[in-house]
Amino acid sequence: KKTLEGMTLTFEAKTTDKDTLYGSIGEKELVAELEKQAKISLDKKQLELKEAIKTVGKHKVAVKLADDVTAELKIEVKALAE
Repeated sequence: KKTLEGMTLTFEAKTTDKDTLYGSIGEKELVAELEKQAKISLDKKQLELKEAIKTVGKHKVAVKLADDVTAELKIEVKALAE
């Protein structure tokens, strides 16, 4: 829990001029990036993501680690420099 709450996953994605992503970042992308950046393996069912991330900025996602243990994962999405 401490490891998840102490980190921020950073994504760079192509955006429109209004800071909206072309596409989105969903559970599958979050799980893959968490594995890549922190060597933490989760099932996408553990992520409590109401809807895919579609905007630049900072976001928070709850991660259910056990029945009564939830961690908060910070996500930062930046516009991809072209």
